[in-house]
Amino acid sequence: MVGSTPLTVSSRATPCLYDWDGDGLNDLLCGSGGGLVYCFKNLGTAPTPIYAAGTLIQAGGKDLNLGIRSAVRMLDWDGDGVKDLIGSSDTGVY
Repeated sequence: MVGSTPLTVSSRATPCLYDWDGDGLNDLLCGSGGGLVYCFKNLGTAPTPIYAAGTLIQAGGKDLNLGIRSAVRMLDWDGDGVKDLIGSSDTGVY
């Protein structure tokens, strides 16, 4: 929640917690039914998160759209010690 405002991403939300901005607090990454990927920044604390309104994650200057029913996870895909955003949808894995 943002105060008392519900977080929205359209349909079929697929949430994932990850410290996107490196501030030590888990933010909420979320794929959507339409394929877009949102980030909800944690403005609260670790035990009591308060999420800001969602912003669209971009890649190459455009809104990231993975395809219908997108889902994202963060993991070190290539073993270089840096987390990578891994996404999937009804159309494949990215």
